[in-house]
Amino acid sequence: MSATDAPTGCSEGAVPSATEPVRAPRATVSTLHRDPRDLWPEHARKLYDHLVGIYGEDDVLPMLAASWIANRRSDNTRRAYARGFKVFEEFAREHGTHPMAVKFALADAFRMWLEQTWVRVKGGRPGEMTRAGKPYSDASRANALGEGPDRLPDG
Repeated sequence: MSATDAPTGCSEGAVPSATEPVRAPRATVSTLHRDPRDLWPEHARKLYDHLVGIYGEDDVLPMLAASWIANRRSDNTRRAYARGFKVFEEFAREHGTHPMAVKFALADAFRMWLEQTWVRVKGGRPGEMTRAGKPYSDASRANALGEGPDRLPDG
């Protein structure tokens, strides 16, 4: 073998550092292995960790949802969508349905649930909410449903 070890790209006897990408040992093309999650923005990583805590790493949902969040352009959009997805995920879980298996009836129930205004209960347990006040605006409901204000229905 030459002075450079083919599988790692390092000099013979040298150990690749943790920050250097490592080539696959049997790669015919120089492909580098790096976890794409290392490049995810903060809100995508937090959502991934949250969902892995509930569904485990073997479920497709954490990777799919966090990848979707990571591909939003602005940090504010990523934060709002991650928060909205957590609300939807909790709603689906409370109704005994995996978010990837939601049918129209539950999605419509979620839409109607969003028409209620929810407020935190003072002195209640963490995250405790109750219905109160006027319904959310059309734009807020559309945002939570992933439609965005530019895709609101006409009329």
